[in-house]
Amino acid sequence: MIFRKLNYFSILLMLVLFFCPTENSNAQLTNQTMIYNAYVSGDWNSWLKEIKTTEQKRIESVDQKIEIINLYYGYIGHLVSKKHYDEATKYILKGEILLDQILKSQPKQATALAYKGSFTGFKIPMNKLKVFSLGSESTEYLNGAYEFDNDNIQAVIDKGSALFFKPKIFGGNKPEALKLFIKATKLYEINKITTDNWMYLNVLTLVARAYEKTGQLNNAKIVYEKILRIEPEFKWVQSELYPELLAKMKN
Repeated sequence: MIFRKLNYFSILLMLVLFFCPTENSNAQLTNQTMIYNAYVSGDWNSWLKEIKTTEQKRIESVDQKIEIINLYYGYIGHLVSKKHYDEATKYILKGEILLDQILKSQPKQATALAYKGSFTGFKIPMNKLKVFSLGSESTEYLNGAYEFDNDNIQAVIDKGSALFFKPKIFGGNKPEALKLFIKATKLYEINKITTDNWMYLNVLTLVARAYEKTGQLNNAKIVYEKILRIEPEFKWVQSELYPELLAKMKN
């Protein structure tokens, strides 16, 4: 009788632990609102604080790894733009460890492949002697991601970014980049994942910049105004990109 009671309670405990785990391996790790606000205000100290907080948590599932990779991705982009290459290298290496783990078990995971391509591309400004080999490797990952899933938002954005930021002599193509940025914007909107999403604001900004770089200033103005209706406090657009465009249009 005692054995039967213990067995019953053991089974009950196992069921409780299975259905109500203390730490769900698929639970969201990051504070999306905090990240969004940091991006909007240009507060990279808060962004870094969120990285450090997230790194202290158990990171097990692919989704959780992608979450922190996305944090690294945004922060590395900021560091590279400021030429803080030593710090950028540190976070590139951290992200690549997680990406390699994902791709080892899921070699056709489009989001991971896209990030791998971008992280490889981030190395180019700090390794100018390897510009051709890194550029080729980055392109291979980005093209692979897009071929495996051409509706994967990360694959679309990162392929577009490569085309946008590369010099024309190395395969850059701003009109094609613009098409991909518009596609990514529509994917966000169709899938209704625009609220408090820094990546959605980011790709809208890329659309506006691509319009501007291709001489379509009125269209750029329309998109910047759309961004400011969505998020009036977006510092980069509000105080820099939009005023610069208006000044250009007056000349």
